[in-house]
Amino acid sequence: MIECAVIIAIGNSAHTTQITRTRAMLPALGKPLVVRMMDRLYRIGIRKYVVIVGESEGEVAAYLSRHWVPNVSIEFVLKLANVSLLRTLTDFARKYKEPFLITSYNCFTHGQFASTIVNKYQQGNAGE
Repeated sequence: MIECAVIIAIGNSAHTTQITRTRAMLPALGKPLVVRMMDRLYRIGIRKYVVIVGESEGEVAAYLSRHWVPNVSIEFVLKLANVSLLRTLTDFARKYKEPFLITSYNCFTHGQFASTIVNKYQQGNAGE
């Protein structure tokens, strides 16, 4: 069963504005984009989150540490400027041996996308 989601919340420093330093915190219908994605995953039963942030995304970690639901586990992984995202994900995958879902704060998918992925995985591994 998939119990963990990795959320990529890294912005592009070339795209920051005076309104917000990171796009993951841009509000959509009153909530930051990263929280909207996590809400969808929460509704299908995901309770463990690993949020990958860059060196300038401290506000994402601060917000999620203060404002999100209390019965979940949130771990933050720092992606350093001189390390590729692929390397950061590879290092995480080597440490975390269970299946996990990877998504981004800006994946605008239909509401059933995450549950469809999880269900297909579970159906494919039902005989194990």
